[in-house]
Amino acid sequence: MRFNIEQYVLGDRRLKGLVRVLWDVFRGDPHWTPPLAGELLGSKLLGLTGLLVPEHPYHRDADVTHFVARDGRQLLGRVSAAVNYRFNEHYGSKIEFFGFFDVCTDYEVAEALLNRARDWIRDRGMTVMRAMFFGVCPRFRKLRIDAILYQQVQEYAVRHGYKICEASMLLEEDDLILRASASMDGARYKTWRVYEVAL
Repeated sequence: MRFNIEQYVLGDRRLKGLVRVLWDVFRGDPHWTPPLAGELLGSKLLGLTGLLVPEHPYHRDADVTHFVARDGRQLLGRVSAAVNYRFNEHYGSKIEFFGFFDVCTDYEVAEALLNRARDWIRDRGMTVMRAMFFGVCPRFRKLRIDAILYQQVQEYAVRHGYKICEASMLLEEDDLILRASASMDGARYKTWRVYEVAL
């Protein structure tokens, strides 16, 4: 293996590298929008408690770690693993969630990162590893709430001179939102797959 996988625990000063991975992985991608670092690392100036700092409320009920792949100074990818104890207690489950999974186009790096996350969660007695993606819950579909949102977003965009927008991730089985996107001349430029692995 020509690269190393480093583990960054909560509070580790190197977590800035976890955020910086994106700049190395997505350099040159015209569709990439950088995240606000303050949302992850916090900002005293803005009064933000970042998701990656120990003081964030999420960490009261969750155990979290992060893995970064690097080849010398070059950052190749990242993944975070989390066991949300309140979630598992409520649902009577042993599920771990992984996220912040971004990686260069190298299968070996992706596999090594996911294997490290899997081993970490297996050591905590979890039996399922799951990625989380967002969409409109079925019970909220067909209520026309989305039409109000689309109208407000479009009015705001026109007022402020936007020519293009990113719709984020749309679920493939959410036919209504896909049709709505297509009706606004939306075009798919990337397809993501969600996998669940029994341990």
